[in-house]
Amino acid sequence: MPSADCWLVGARGPESRIGSGLVGQQGKWLKQGKSDKQVGEANGIESVNVLVLGCLAWPSQSFAVVGYVPDYRFGDIDWSKVVARTSHVVLFSLTPTEQGLEGTPIIRNLLHPQSPLSQALERQGAEAPKVLVSIGGAGRSQGFSAAVSSKKGRKRMVKLILDLLNEVPQLAGVDFDWQVPTTPAEWQNLGKLAQILRTSSKGGQAPVITMTFHAMSGAIRTIAGLRSQTSDMSFVDLFDMCHAMTYTMMDGLGRHATDKVDRDTIQAWSKSGLPAAKLTLGIPFFGVKAGSDPRTFAELVAKEPKLLQDPTIDVSEDGYFFANGYSLAEKVSLAEKEGLAPWSASIVLLQG
Repeated sequence: MPSADCWLVGARGPESRIGSGLVGQQGKWLKQGKSDKQVGEANGIESVNVLVLGCLAWPSQSFAVVGYVPDYRFGDIDWSKVVARTSHVVLFSLTPTEQGLEGTPIIRNLLHPQSPLSQALERQGAEAPKVLVSIGGAGRSQGFSAAVSSKKGRKRMVKLILDLLNEVPQLAGVDFDWQVPTTPAEWQNLGKLAQILRTSSKGGQAPVITMTFHAMSGAIRTIAGLRSQTSDMSFVDLFDMCHAMTYTMMDGLGRHATDKVDRDTIQAWSKSGLPAAKLTLGIPFFGVKAGSDPRTFAELVAKEPKLLQDPTIDVSEDGYFFANGYSLAEKVSLAEKEGLAPWSASIVLLQG
């Protein structure tokens, strides 16, 4: 998962939802190439960190607002406000193992017909967001490699995913949050998994499939060289969005999510010849301090209310760095310059 709780923003078409899917053919994958609040009380969503993602060039210049919600928030979050402000909601998360997917009863219970989330989705009607379930994430990816290392294992996981999607009709797809593939073979297996899922869907709309990766970790170079041996589809073509976690990488001053990381990520993606329409960049709305646990923006503001009033401050009195208002403006400028979608949606989130 990109962060404990977060929001993601990208472009989407004004009339249709993202997630009609890309159809590929199941085949072998080869590595080619040279080398391997302000969300808070004002928004009515308590203790939620915010992560804004701008999509480089989705087919239409509108917005996809994707909210990540972890299971430890399921019981105390206002789902009505969440579904009213998002185009996608990602539920964190299922844990992959060689035996299956752990955590499915929690997701089923969360989306039973009379649950607060199901009722909120029903009230939204045609404007309801697409709901995805995350697989893996920080602390829940240890079994990912073994679970998908064989063709049998990948088919087993795809069957479990499709069974869950069929059983829980509110679910529109999955987010693969493998933290992290460390070898070309593991990236290949993730591609194979996504490809089987694409081609195994029967009837109706294809599932939404997204993935998350650590920016500047060498992942871009690796996935750029992956293609299907049979269909010649690229790795990223199998995903509706590829989320770059461009944060918690501190510079010499202790800041994270700097514009340098954003620029370096965009440059690496572009130089690798990857489609801009697939890339999203992260802006965390939580504070970090070397040697300490992160703090949500709500926690920072509760301790230091002036942070709400002064957009120039980017470090709390006790040393937590975060993205301030001016940092966001700079990222908006970068997004526009580099051809990202307009980011006014992120400003709406900040202003409530």
